[in-house]
Amino acid sequence: MLFLSVREEVRTASSAYYRVQANRFPRFLRDTYPEVKTPGQLRRSPHILGWLRSLAEENPPLTNRSRRAALICVRRLHNDLADNGCPILEALILSQDFPPPDLYLPKPVSSEVDALLDRELRRTNDLLSNGLLLPRATGMRIGECLRLDRDSLRHLGGDQWSPHVPLDKLHN
Repeated sequence: MLFLSVREEVRTASSAYYRVQANRFPRFLRDTYPEVKTPGQLRRSPHILGWLRSLAEENPPLTNRSRRAALICVRRLHNDLADNGCPILEALILSQDFPPPDLYLPKPVSSEVDALLDRELRRTNDLLSNGLLLPRATGMRIGECLRLDRDSLRHLGGDQWSPHVPLDKLHN
């Protein structure tokens, strides 16, 4: 079967990655739809949709990035086959088939690094450093800090000052 194996000499990591991803689909077809022998027999339903479901159900689960890579590789494989005269239906893999990019949340710094940062900001004692210390010391959100007016600082007497943060989200 023409599109069921990608057996080229692998010289780079990217081509090895492409080969692994591109072979997922032929393996799925061979195991699930053995009657499909040519690219012209492919249909969006059940072949592509079944493969997408199988990607989503893998255990351990694939990341969205891995599923996107598999889709890109198979779409490219289909395009290459079509460019070389193999009849393939258009629109087998649609843009809505691609999962959203993975969302990685920032990781907090260690308490040692946090203490070093705090010490350095206090040592520097300029406008930028004090602007960074303000939300750290008050628990104020960054957006609240950015929306502070010039008259938001209240003098309490002596060396004592306090920021006046307008109440937010009173409707909640």
